[in-house]
Amino acid sequence: MIKDKKIAVITTSLSTGGAEKAAVLQSEIFTNLGYHVCIISMHNLILYDYTGKLKSFGKEKFTGKENLAYKIIKILRVKKYLCKEKFDLVVDNRMRSNSVLVEFFMSKFVYFNFPVAYVLHQYDFPKKIRKYKILLKILYKNAFKIITVSDEVKSTIENVYQFKNVKTIYNTFSSSIEEKAAQKGFNDSFDYILYFGRFLDSHKNLKFLINAYSISLLPKMGIKLVLLGEGEDKQMLIDEVKNLNIENNVVFIPFNKNPYPYVKNALFSVLTSHFEGFPLSLIESLACGTPVVTVNCETGPSEIVIDNFNGILVDINDIEMFTQALNHMVTDMSLEKLSVNAKNSSVKFSQNKISDEWKSIIDMI
Repeated sequence: MIKDKKIAVITTSLSTGGAEKAAVLQSEIFTNLGYHVCIISMHNLILYDYTGKLKSFGKEKFTGKENLAYKIIKILRVKKYLCKEKFDLVVDNRMRSNSVLVEFFMSKFVYFNFPVAYVLHQYDFPKKIRKYKILLKILYKNAFKIITVSDEVKSTIENVYQFKNVKTIYNTFSSSIEEKAAQKGFNDSFDYILYFGRFLDSHKNLKFLINAYSISLLPKMGIKLVLLGEGEDKQMLIDEVKNLNIENNVVFIPFNKNPYPYVKNALFSVLTSHFEGFPLSLIESLACGTPVVTVNCETGPSEIVIDNFNGILVDINDIEMFTQALNHMVTDMSLEKLSVNAKNSSVKFSQNKISDEWKSIIDMI
């Protein structure tokens, strides 16, 4: 193996999304494996710490909304940079565009003559391009590799689009997560459960979470709900908390690049999403020794959580069952035992394990 291979990790941005964090963790893996790594960000939104070089194609010369002309100019700049740097592998983590034209240009022009590993973080393509199955097959048929983040995503992609050369590589967590988790969190000491991630109700279903918490035993037991993150629905969630008269029981914390002290000290974390690809928050919780209560949405949770071993899996959109799960965790379960199980079950998602998977692909170049 030639250690001085150059790898470009392309991402939509380095803001608060799971796919964006996954790209950062890939840069850490590739650097630790001895490769030269450059993260290429399509937008100038840089919140996460990263490893290697960074090249941002954000609004350097243009302002305002990104119209089609701007997107094409940006694509041309990306193509020029890839050719200049002569990368040995391109790892594309972008959220797939709703524009067939943009995806065509990326696949057939920007990536022409480059080995490309397309990482699919969700179980399906955006609605506007989903119907172009034949075109999608053409766009991705010559991919060096199609990487899915869960076996459920792999199964869907293979069955619906008949893609070949598909491999599952799970998302991982930071190799320094224990060190980060040991840092200071709250100044005050109180028991709490935790959601950490984006405040986007159409995806994360957070009104469901708040309502389930409000009718559970937890507020009466003095166990708070902590919501850590940012997003367009933050004010709506604050209003929902006020409407339910649980302002004294719910704590909002702004986005933090290091949420892990809050994760480690939570009784358990929660996830109520309508859908996922492979939720990083779940494996990060397990790595911190924090069990989880999650809905069994598409896709990912069932490949991470073993019911009543490292957490509880609940049918999606069943508020009664989710409320019962919250109650069960604090009244009937041994959180200490679940914590040990959580930590042990995170090993399969560790960087040592996931690095081996990526190395086997890079060695094929």
